[in-house]
Amino acid sequence: MKIFILSYNRPDTHTTYFLLKKNNIDCKLVVYSEWFDRYVAGGVPVSDLIVSGSYEKLNSLAKHRNWVIENLVENGEWHIQASDDADEFFCVSSEYYDKEVLDVKKEVELFKNVYNTPFDFKNFDYIVEELKNKAEEKRAYYAGFAITKNHFFRPKKWSYSGLVDGRIVLIKKSELRYDENVYTIDDYQFSAENFYRYGIVVRNNFFCPMFKRYGVGGVGSQKDRFEKKKKDCEYLIDKYFGLFRWHKQRENKDAVDLSFNKINLEKLYFFQRAKK
Repeated sequence: MKIFILSYNRPDTHTTYFLLKKNNIDCKLVVYSEWFDRYVAGGVPVSDLIVSGSYEKLNSLAKHRNWVIENLVENGEWHIQASDDADEFFCVSSEYYDKEVLDVKKEVELFKNVYNTPFDFKNFDYIVEELKNKAEEKRAYYAGFAITKNHFFRPKKWSYSGLVDGRIVLIKKSELRYDENVYTIDDYQFSAENFYRYGIVVRNNFFCPMFKRYGVGGVGSQKDRFEKKKKDCEYLIDKYFGLFRWHKQRENKDAVDLSFNKINLEKLYFFQRAKK
């Protein structure tokens, strides 16, 4: 499966490309033309670099993602899009991985270790193919992995609603595109759009890729993004009426976020599934 790492202004600090290549996983780094030479100087072969255009033209992650979908992927083809700042990957240990549900509260320390098992990259292709097959089985077009490292919130291996975190995702090319009005939380938008159109997304909660987020380069710190993210939240609440609500923040004046309304997700799921 094609893997595209979308990188913005991190020619000296990006990590995902080197992590995957070190583990013999083929991938391409998609960059803006302004920084092409610096990525080459930083050790990325020209053959592994794809120029999407200038930042002036594609000045948001949503536009960057859409460019990949429109130019590098065939209709009906699955591909991976990933952020450029991967840190560590974890996966439920092999003796528990094939179970559907784990009683994470029964033996707290045991399952903390079970969920925090460092990922063996020899299993990467298997994890990806398994997720793709599950998405095909469920007639989904958008899929991903655990959205938190906290194992208490992911006792079930599979989830079929809510957020698919954009740090690393599987996308099957359809007529859907990212909404380019959204600047900071494109993954919330695309999760919602897929749910409205198809009634489902898929997550494998037993695999947990960790990314650094808000690091040097990129599009800024959490504080830098606050005003744009606030506007994005307001826009999505209005666009997908009833699907989102404001997420209560704890003493962090620089943070703002959304949560999905579970009851409305369930209603929409059954409605869309019934149409099929």
